[in-house]
Amino acid sequence: MSSELTITQDQTDWTQQQVAALKTLGVSNDVTQADLAIFLTQSKRTGLDPFSRQIYMIGRKQKTANGYETKQTIQVGIDGLRAIAHRVAQQCHEVFSMSDTLWADKTGVWHDVWLSPEPPSAAKVSVKRGGGVFSAVAIFKEYAPIYNGKLSGMWSSKPALMIAKCAEALALRKAFPSDMSGIYTDDEMSRAEDVSAPTVVETSAQQQAETISHRRPQISTQEQREQIFAMLAEAGISDKLKAINYLKHAAHIPPTKQEAEFLIANRETVIKKASAWVREQSTKRTQELAEQQQKEKEQ
Repeated sequence: MSSELTITQDQTDWTQQQVAALKTLGVSNDVTQADLAIFLTQSKRTGLDPFSRQIYMIGRKQKTANGYETKQTIQVGIDGLRAIAHRVAQQCHEVFSMSDTLWADKTGVWHDVWLSPEPPSAAKVSVKRGGGVFSAVAIFKEYAPIYNGKLSGMWSSKPALMIAKCAEALALRKAFPSDMSGIYTDDEMSRAEDVSAPTVVETSAQQQAETISHRRPQISTQEQREQIFAMLAEAGISDKLKAINYLKHAAHIPPTKQEAEFLIANRETVIKKASAWVREQSTKRTQELAEQQQKEKEQ
């Protein structure tokens, strides 16, 4: 990373070069100075680098009495919260560990593994820091994003994993309040953008169209898709067709704007998982070829 973008602890405001870089990374042009000041404070406090996409600020639409307005939220991936927790625990010479996730079914019974095709009703994670234990429960219906009556993105394909990460984020913030307060993960914010239809009083065609547009998930931008394809190329998926096949496994085609934001924000994890997928596909093809050759010999 260029030294011009390095954040120093004595820094009180963003430099012009840093602001330009933030806007290149997706920070809105109309973001307020107050929002930028809060973002700088959080970046310094957490030690996470916005220019490496470890922490970022994103505007989300929220419904108000007068319609919708965009509010800025500071987000990280779950790996970012884990990094903060490990660093703080080491600095304080404290014991830090987390329990295995528990999932609750509809009757409230907890399970240490979730095998049902139906999503769990909740997930629970406990964090041990020093001599304290901090537990948190995340209710599935409070976090899972639903579009057109269906779960969206990875909440549809990996519901147990997604709600587990929300519970982990809650527990980590309880254990490290001074280091993580006001910082939320992508997974927790999946439902933050209110996509439910507001009450329609007017009946004009334009007003009805605006109401429907709030309910429809936004498709990712061309710039987002190019960033995702570049990430997948690093993982060994340079062919566009193969990249699309992988995205069918990880998200929608084309991915929604929220899914793209999640993938880009969790770059290292995505590359790692995509690399593993490449190896799995290669092993599968090798096995299929060996089986085919064996059958030919037997004939």
